[in-house]
Amino acid sequence: MAFQPKNKIIKWVDYRLPIFGTLHHTLVDFPEPRNLNFWYMLGSISGIVLALQIVTGIVLAMHYTPHVDLAFESVEHIMRDVNYGWLLRYLHANGASMFFVAVYIHILRGMYYGSYKAPRELLWMIGVVIYLVMMATAFMGYVLPWGQMSLWGATVISNFFGAIPFVGEEVLMWITGGFSVDNATLNRFFALHYLLPFALLGLVILHILALHHHGSNNPLGIDVKGPQDTVPFHPYYTVKDMTAWTIFGLFFAVMVFYFPNFLGHPDNYIPANPQVTPPHIVPEWYFLPFYAILRSIPDKLGGVIVMFGAIAILFILPWLDTSRIRSGRFRPVFKYVFWLFVINGLVLGYVGSQPAEGSMLIIGRISTALYFLYFIPVLPLLGLFEKPLPLPTSIADHVLGKDGAANAGCVGGLAAIIPVRTGRAVPEFRAKCRTRLHPVGNTAIQPDGVCIPFHTGPIVIGEGPGPFQPGVQPFIGQQTRQCRDTCCRSAIADAQAGAHLLARKLFRPAQSIQRPAKTQPVAPLPLMHGKAESARLTIEIRNPEIR
Repeated sequence: MAFQPKNKIIKWVDYRLPIFGTLHHTLVDFPEPRNLNFWYMLGSISGIVLALQIVTGIVLAMHYTPHVDLAFESVEHIMRDVNYGWLLRYLHANGASMFFVAVYIHILRGMYYGSYKAPRELLWMIGVVIYLVMMATAFMGYVLPWGQMSLWGATVISNFFGAIPFVGEEVLMWITGGFSVDNATLNRFFALHYLLPFALLGLVILHILALHHHGSNNPLGIDVKGPQDTVPFHPYYTVKDMTAWTIFGLFFAVMVFYFPNFLGHPDNYIPANPQVTPPHIVPEWYFLPFYAILRSIPDKLGGVIVMFGAIAILFILPWLDTSRIRSGRFRPVFKYVFWLFVINGLVLGYVGSQPAEGSMLIIGRISTALYFLYFIPVLPLLGLFEKPLPLPTSIADHVLGKDGAANAGCVGGLAAIIPVRTGRAVPEFRAKCRTRLHPVGNTAIQPDGVCIPFHTGPIVIGEGPGPFQPGVQPFIGQQTRQCRDTCCRSAIADAQAGAHLLARKLFRPAQSIQRPAKTQPVAPLPLMHGKAESARLTIEIRNPEIR
């Protein structure tokens, strides 16, 4: 729907510069898949935290002094003398950690649901660039308090560039501004730390534009088939976003007001001293997995190459995954491999926080190998040999519970077909039987009964488009899952009993009910209002032709 402003000023401005129309299309009318879950809210949370980081950073920069003799004292001045300076600093410091929490979950969600696959490869690559700029910005910000860990962390990380063949010394000199980390380094890091968030903001806008070109992926990993698969962004996802912001904000507030230094290092409250080296130099927690990868390689240059390779490999992830299925929901082997990859990342983070000696060094090397094995060759081979589960026909059918026939898991016996109006609920079915029938044809009695184990929600029965003629299928329920034989036998028995009760009660006595062969078409029989019960099953029907 075209944007039609009622306010004359907005209409005058939008006619000449369609900024309001663009915002309306982006934040109100934009069609999103109707099945996005809360994991998809981490993108908007990341944007909110970025805005908070920019605002608090600008205010903090007004009181900070980028000089090696005054930087530490200026931070203490902010904490003790500036009105609400302590709150600004804790918001900014913990906001960096919350930013990485949101982005890491955002990345993992994209990896699990296949959001990097065609046609969203460029969207994914822009996201990886955002991640790299985030890491550079956070590293430079960690140096600014000029405590012990700031100085020595900057020394260790900047020396990596000295390992580059031929030009390493010149690059190191250009970064540090001298022969060691000193005042010139602090000034350069402060200038870049102030500048890069605005570059990050521009990349985020580019990321959103790329996202809106092909639309969001969804947990099913299937394309939008039409308007029935989408809902407008407002109010459906604005409300969902605000709910996610509230939950995330509560967690953030607990960190700021009760555990503001939990994720920091106590040595950074000691003024920087070039003459005293801390016994164990560690970066911030969000760098620890890559720090562990760096230390797992005994050669300095090799460690730097492997560490940067661990990030660079994300750029080619869309081409490493050879599976035609996007979502991990329908890849039974991939989902276990993916969670092993996540666990391995946590192990790398723990190893990076410990001294590089003894068993930690061995575990770090094993975990580093497992990290790269996930991308090469496990992911390409999985796509070639893994047998995926059947996909739903469409997002709308899956959400409304009409795609069960395409996802049948356990088949056999008889099932009664119940053509009723869409939305007819049968709560008795839920209360008396933890499995349910699954109609898969358009006849009164059909060979093929399907059960779904452990269903506890209400059963909603729907009808297919048009009258119930041959080839039109009424569906019931949601996606099916593989079930045990005992479950199927129980459901089939209930189906048989319920079908015969329906036949005796609702069909004309002159018409005998025969079990049809799979190849023999059977015309649908007229149904009346009524209810049939068996030992563990209640079936309620309503003929759509009867008013």
